[in-house]
This record gives sequence, C-alpha cells and structure tokens, in this order.
Amino acid sequence: MMNSPSKQPVISSWQVLALAVLFLTAGIWLASALSVLIMNGAHAWGGIAGAYLIEEGADKVMRRCLLGFSIAFLMIFLWRAGWRGWKDCGFTTTDPNWSWHPWHAGLLNGIILGILTMGVVGTLTILAGIHRLYITLSLTSILIKVVALLLSALVVGFFEEIVVRGILFRVLARIWRAWPAAVLSSLVFAVAHFIEPSQEAFIGTSFLSVTQAVFVSTFTMFGKNPSLALQFINLSLLGIVLCAFVIRTKTIWLSVGAHVAWVWMIKLHGLITMFYPPAPLAAWLGKRNDFMDSILATVMLTGLLVWIVTRKANCGRPLHRRQRPHRRQWPHQHGRLWHVLPSEATRFSDWLDSQAQAEASPSGRVLKAYAGCRVTAQAGMVLKEYRPRDGWRGWRFGLRPSRTRRAFLMGRRLADCGIPTPTPIAWAIERRFGLRRADYCLTAELEQAEPLTAWLQRQVSDPVARASVMRAYGQLTAAFHRNGFFNRDLKHENVLCAIADRRQLWVVDLDGVRWRGWITRRRAARDLRRVGLSLASAGGASEPDVAAFFNAYNASVPARLRRNRFPE
Repeated sequence: MMNSPSKQPVISSWQVLALAVLFLTAGIWLASALSVLIMNGAHAWGGIAGAYLIEEGADKVMRRCLLGFSIAFLMIFLWRAGWRGWKDCGFTTTDPNWSWHPWHAGLLNGIILGILTMGVVGTLTILAGIHRLYITLSLTSILIKVVALLLSALVVGFFEEIVVRGILFRVLARIWRAWPAAVLSSLVFAVAHFIEPSQEAFIGTSFLSVTQAVFVSTFTMFGKNPSLALQFINLSLLGIVLCAFVIRTKTIWLSVGAHVAWVWMIKLHGLITMFYPPAPLAAWLGKRNDFMDSILATVMLTGLLVWIVTRKANCGRPLHRRQRPHRRQWPHQHGRLWHVLPSEATRFSDWLDSQAQAEASPSGRVLKAYAGCRVTAQAGMVLKEYRPRDGWRGWRFGLRPSRTRRAFLMGRRLADCGIPTPTPIAWAIERRFGLRRADYCLTAELEQAEPLTAWLQRQVSDPVARASVMRAYGQLTAAFHRNGFFNRDLKHENVLCAIADRRQLWVVDLDGVRWRGWITRRRAARDLRRVGLSLASAGGASEPDVAAFFNAYNASVPARLRRNRFPE
C-alpha cells in the first residue's frame, strides 16, 4: 500500500518488539535520570535558566527528555527498517494511478472534515450545557487568539503526522501489513499522551531513589485517571482513523488536515467555553475540552472509521465517454460511464477508437465465453463483460455490488504486494432504473503469454522444465497467502505463463480473490485443494511435480501453513 522502498527492511518483527521493550525499560529510566539531573542542576545553579526550568515544572522537563530519547530510539529503528529520508514521509506517492489530487486539496479536505466532525461534538456539548460559553476577551483579541491557535495547530498536526503516520506507520506497514501497523502505531500514539511522571516523585535526597520514583510514577500515573480507559480507546481510534486516511489516499495530507482541524477546534472550544459540573449529560458527552473522555467522540470516530474503510477508494477518474455498439450485439445497451486510471487515459481512448472502427460483431477474438460472461481481446486490451442470466439470478445480478470494480481494486492491491497480474485499465457499469445491467473490466493484454493449461496439456517431458514451472506455481500461491489473500479459483486455467520464460506466471481471473489479512490453515487448504484438483485434471500431479510445488510454497509461507501434498 505504500510506495515501494528502494531499501528493503532488514529488521524483523521480534527485533521491533525487542526495541520497544528496551525503550519502555532502559529508555524511560535514562530519561528519568536525565530529568532528575537537570532539575537538581536548576536548583543548584539558579539564574534565569534555573528559574525557567523550575517554573516549567519537573514533569514537563521529563516529557522533553522522553521525547529526546524516543527520537533516538526511532532513528535506530528507522536505520534498521530501511527508511529513505524525509522524502519517504508520505508527502507524495510515486504511483500516479492512486493519487492525482494536489497536496493542498488533500489538506483542505482534511481541514473541512475535521471542522465538521469535531465541530459537531463541541457544539453538542455546548447545547447540552456541559460547556457554557464564557468570553471575556474583546473581538480583536479573540481574532488574534484564533489565528495564533491555528498556527499552533498547524505545527502540532504537521509534526505529529510526519512522525507517527508519515514515518512510523509507513515503515511498520512495510515490515508487517497496513492494518496491523495502523493498530500498533495508534497504540503508541495513545500511550504517548499518558506518559507523564508525578511532581511528587522528584522530591528526595538520593539520586537513585528519586530516579527510581520518577521511573515508577511514569507508569503508575495511568491508574490515577478515572476516565483513562475511555480516553485511551478514543485516542487509539483517532490514530487508526488517521492511518486509514493515509491508506486510502496514499499520502499524509488528508490526515494532516484533519489533525490540524481537530486540534484547532479543541483549542477554540477551550478558549470560549467553561465546564459546568452540574450538567446531567457530562458522563456521556465528557468533561474535558479535548472530548477524549466522551462516548459521543467514540461514536464519531467509529463512524469515521467505518466510512473511510467502506467508501470507494481512488479507483480511476470517471471518463465520460459513451459508446453505442452495433444494435445486433446488445439491443438494450445504454451509454457506459468508464472509470479510468489517469496514467492509462490515452491508451484507453485509443482502445475505444479501435472498437468504434471495428465492423465485425462481436469485435476482437473471444478468449472465453459462458452464460453471463464473455472475455474478448482487441488492440492490446482484454475486455471482460458480465450480464445477468435469466430468472432470479438476473435480479440478483442487478442488486449485488459490481464485480468488475472489486476486481479492478483487487488488481491494484495485488500489484502493490508484488503479485503478478495484468494491469487494470478501466471499469464501467451500466444501470437501468438503478439496477445493474452490465459490468465491464478492461485490463492490459499480456503479449507472448499462454494459459498454463496449454503448457501442461503438451505433457512436457523435460523434468527440469516441469520442476521450474511447478516451483513458480508454488511461489505464486504462496505470495497470495503470505500477503493475506486467498484465491478460491487459483486453477491453472486462470494462470498465464510467458512463452519465453515459463517461470514467469500471472494470475488473470480475480473474481475469487479476497483479502483476510490472516490466512488460516483451513483457508489455505481450500486454495491448495483447488490447485491440486486442477493439476490432476491436466496431468500435472505426479510426485516430482507435487514435490517441486511444495518445496517452493513452503519456503515462502509461515510454518503453520506448510504441507507436503495437496489436501483431498
């Protein structure tokens, strides 16, 4: 999902966890010792610097020391994880097929979204009487303060999004996957808001005893907050929502804008309101100005997460090109609204022109045809068309979500994970009275390639060649399971191989592909059983073939998925 790194991660999951434990123990203890030394020096030396540190408070000095040590540990982690520098923070994406909006559009959209969502929460707390308007400043002073708070929110939102979502989340997503990385980075984001020692822990005479007290109080302060659990949940949800923005848009600008707006709205709310303790709905709408102890905020963030996860991802610009083929071909066909990848718009237009000039009906050569589906090839493109069958299945076709849109997006996800599949070019839907009447998906045609079925049916006698193809087939199957996908129809008919190099395989039919994140042994067994049955039907299930397949498959999947034969 992220830009492909030029430097592969060299750190394992266990090393990441070990580094995290090391920071929570040695890192926080060293920060405690440094803060105690600084405060002792402030009391001993006095002067302007000493007075300033004493006025700021020992807890604030400790937080600054923690920030410094966390940056040091982060730099060690990034060095081992293959971070490529500041250009690798999600400011842009190298994939033009996913993000074509300018950065300021994403920033503005995020700000508008943040104002609308957090503004609604703040307004409801005012209407409920939990926070009452309390304005003591003049209009000029308020305007100056509003601008100052906006600048402060810009700094906070920009800095935190670069560190947490732009660096930590994106690097973790390369080591694991996007959503596990989103959860982990969001938990770190939430915990960072609660790491704070007590002022009383700095009172003492012995350096070691005070350091130990500060270290312990950094963790025990968690239990002294009665609304800690809800605040932690809300902060974690907030972090996951911001990560979801990055997953969907491929850059950090939408998350930066939303973060800036949320911080700004919270600061404005604290500027013009005052908490009213007797309010009856305080337990539901929260008492804090940041709303993180509010069940209403939990509902709002959950709704945002559901919306961003279920909404349509960037899947091509709509291109208003309407075409009416020969009436004898599809008598009831209406114009199609195509969604085309921006980088393929010219190529797609050329294909449309070639279709318009074709005199035969249907145009192109037919690759596959069965009830409700037809696959044709023309001008370097492969067009897959779905139409409703007769009877109740026709009504079911009209009501179900688009299969071609799903296949289009799945092709992009597989390409991001390095799983070979033809480049998706465009997709379209025809509707009548709101019901889906036809689906179209256009992909690039693979030249100098043939179905794996044809190769197997020739009964190649060369054992070395057969073993190399079976190993490639095993690696392709393993790539699905290793990246959290399963394919219910990974049979040899849906796999193409290059004529020049039989070890180069592509999967071409994505109707059966789904993403689950965690592939169970039972789910993997179903895929392997389908592969085994298809190979047996084509005479490719001999002992050497099976051994070559599973040697390659077992080398690329976790130990829990390894097998020595196809399930029956």
